[in-house]
Amino acid sequence: LGATPLGLGHDGSQRAREELQAAHAREFIEEQNNTLISQLHEKVGVLKQVALQLGKETGESVRLTEELGADFDGASGLMGQTLAHLRGVAKRAGGRHMLAMTVFFVSMVFLLYFLARVSMSQKAFGGVVGGKVGFLAPTEISAPNAVEAVANVAAAATAAIMPSPN
Repeated sequence: LGATPLGLGHDGSQRAREELQAAHAREFIEEQNNTLISQLHEKVGVLKQVALQLGKETGESVRLTEELGADFDGASGLMGQTLAHLRGVAKRAGGRHMLAMTVFFVSMVFLLYFLARVSMSQKAFGGVVGGKVGFLAPTEISAPNAVEAVANVAAAATAAIMPSPN
């Protein structure tokens, strides 16, 4: 009566080993979960810092965009006022002469610029005509003479455009 069959003791020991292995497996899985949770907390912290920095950058961009918009509005208003003033000058009797003189001077600046570019390109490619390098070459006209020449042309143009006081 008190004796146990041979198979029962062995089953109990097998069951105990399986329970012990299951406990170790649960403990291992729990450690892995804890490691993954701590890694997830770190990643959430990093993501939070990135989101905060992104918010700061976005706010700064919005502020700069608003300032830029205000500057463009101011420039647009100034251009509108200048255009209205220019139209008023053009409508006055003497304003047409002033407008013609302005157009003349702007065209002269473009002409001088073009001639200087042609001269520089001739000089760069060795285009020497008659022993002299092209128009407005530094060897032909010194700076004070060039200023006097432009002043004389401006005075002559002003005299031609503006009516005499007689």
